[in-house]
Amino acid sequence: MVQNGWRRGLTSAYLDTLPNLIKEGGANGLGTLRFISPETLWSSKRNGMGAWNDMSVGSIPVLRDIEDVDSVYRLICDQRDHLHTAKSDH
Repeated sequence: MVQNGWRRGLTSAYLDTLPNLIKEGGANGLGTLRFISPETLWSSKRNGMGAWNDMSVGSIPVLRDIEDVDSVYRLICDQRDHLHTAKSDH
């Protein structure tokens, strides 16, 4: 993933180690996917911003302006399910 913010950086993460996935999409198919931990989500509900403030996201990936966000969301969920199934088979 390439991250633009205060400085540009490149990072990677394993799908099975990322927190919950939240989809925000518009009627036109363009949307955002956020990986967000339950603690961050709970905190954002308490103070009214937190997880939704782009500056507070930190190292958790956010995928913005994705075309056909529903398909990408399903792809990520399917891959995570596949990883979970493969681990439980061992």
